[in-house]
Amino acid sequence: MSLNIFSFQCEREFIKARYTELRNAKPSFDLKHFLAESGVKSTANLKEILEGKSKLERGSIFQIAKSLELLPIEANYFYAMIRYSQTGDQKYSQRMEALEKVFHHSQSDDGEFLLYMESI
Repeated sequence: MSLNIFSFQCEREFIKARYTELRNAKPSFDLKHFLAESGVKSTANLKEILEGKSKLERGSIFQIAKSLELLPIEANYFYAMIRYSQTGDQKYSQRMEALEKVFHHSQSDDGEFLLYMESI
């Protein structure tokens, strides 16, 4: 992924940017495909989510992350970003910071991902 999720603090902006990136890279990745993969019920529902009028349900966050083709560590950051946005709980902000550090550290380690992240 060329788009760096760790530079985003707002899930709505990230979803828009990642959708655009995937659509430009893959002609088969259109709105219909995204809606089917993500479990979002309709374009109207997606619009409400992107405008902040509707919240993403906890159970659907990882389904959307999968449809956005995120790596596991990116999906965890995505989850923390959404939960922080929805709750304002600092533990999610701290988790975002920790995941970003782990990701950048793992990238400097010959691209090998650290699998042990129990402390996060």
